[in-house]
Amino acid sequence: METHTLEIRINELLQDPNFLKLKSLQSKSNLFEIIAASHTEMWHSAFVKWLIDPGSSLGLGTFPLQRFLFMVSRYGVFHEEAVVVLDLAAIVDEEKLKLSEMLFQTEYADRSGEDKLRLDIIGTNDVLRITIENKIKANESKDQTERYYHYLQQSTGNFEYDLMIYLSPDEAKAPSSSKFIQINYQLLCDHVIKPCLQHPELTPENKFLILQYLANLGKPIKGGKVMAQPNRDLCLTIYNAYKDVFDEIYVSVKGEAPASRTTAEQIKSYNISLSQLMEKGILSLSDQFKASFKGKDYTAALIKLPEDDAVQIQFHDQLFNSPSKAATAITQKNANGWNFWDVYDVNGRFKGKLSELRAELTKDEQEEQ
Repeated sequence: METHTLEIRINELLQDPNFLKLKSLQSKSNLFEIIAASHTEMWHSAFVKWLIDPGSSLGLGTFPLQRFLFMVSRYGVFHEEAVVVLDLAAIVDEEKLKLSEMLFQTEYADRSGEDKLRLDIIGTNDVLRITIENKIKANESKDQTERYYHYLQQSTGNFEYDLMIYLSPDEAKAPSSSKFIQINYQLLCDHVIKPCLQHPELTPENKFLILQYLANLGKPIKGGKVMAQPNRDLCLTIYNAYKDVFDEIYVSVKGEAPASRTTAEQIKSYNISLSQLMEKGILSLSDQFKASFKGKDYTAALIKLPEDDAVQIQFHDQLFNSPSKAATAITQKNANGWNFWDVYDVNGRFKGKLSELRAELTKDEQEEQ
């Protein structure tokens, strides 16, 4: 870009209303900083409890809890034996889950046994239990979530739905127990907190508190990282409007322009089918799907229907048109099949998790564009 043109574009950027808004948001102190609770785990747990508790002073009833449950079931990271026990139909059916009857508490402690336990957030009713282990700066102590799992299994209550959730700002910080579903604060920000901001019954006082909390999530913690990027959409809007300026800066500093992934591209990745993976050569009919669940190994095959060339999964002489339905046949609970199945080629070589192969196709399509 010519120097004169670059100067004009930079001047336009510096007076752009969105840029000025972002600058103002980033420069302000927030309530949590002022009271020295910006990254205290106990304060974050208290806020999350206030957010999702139907009986809290937030006053939005079960709306935040429904958003939370959908986020966990749709976007959570599921390890070896963590299954999604809820689908959208169940979440919407408040009578079935008795969401309005959920009782939440923080810092739930049990000192009765040798192993002293303290659960960050726990909520229960007659049919549903939600347990959240929240980690901000500290790492999980040795086998902490595994010990929590065994404690919860032995505790009283026969819950039809039992969600164990591991919440952390760091996506690379996985729980020691494969029974815990992993989520991060960015998901919480995008799929729970921001929708609450748009709710017509949110009071000005509570809107102020939520905005203060979002601002706090964007403040750096240990190592300079932030817990979430609450202004990510605004940043993308600015970047897309001034891509030529930012690319010029990046090229000057790093010698390369950044790659961005839009929300539309993220949504597109979830609409990829097995047939598309087959068409691109990422999957083959000779591949095998394998999974382990509760100590047992399972194998499924791929077949192509002659009438419409649709690719389906064959397991125990049954056909399934989605990985999740095939996984649910094993777990007897709604499961995320893309994370459940591992893929092996005809020679027994591991090709990756099905979710990783899906991401590979998305990456290839972006590069072609």
